[in-house]
Amino acid sequence: MNKSNNRGLPNGIVKQGKGYLAKYNHQHLGVYATVEEAYYHQTKKKKEVIIELANEYKDVMPKYIYDIVVGYEFDIRNDRNYAA
Repeated sequence: MNKSNNRGLPNGIVKQGKGYLAKYNHQHLGVYATVEEAYYHQTKKKKEVIIELANEYKDVMPKYIYDIVVGYEFDIRNDRNYAA
């Protein structure tokens, strides 16, 4: 879910010092120089978790749904909190 915030940053990205901290499920993924780089690492982790769950339920979901879920790509331009 893409919850609204007033930070101008995608959820899971927090300004920290001169960089941006990427977080996923309370796990710190690192501090990066740009919002885009932090977003990349945060969504990479998110996609790993989604694929792991999809694989767990692969036998009970239709193949076309599985293909959609594992093929989804995150794009920072679609994040309503991101103010470029």
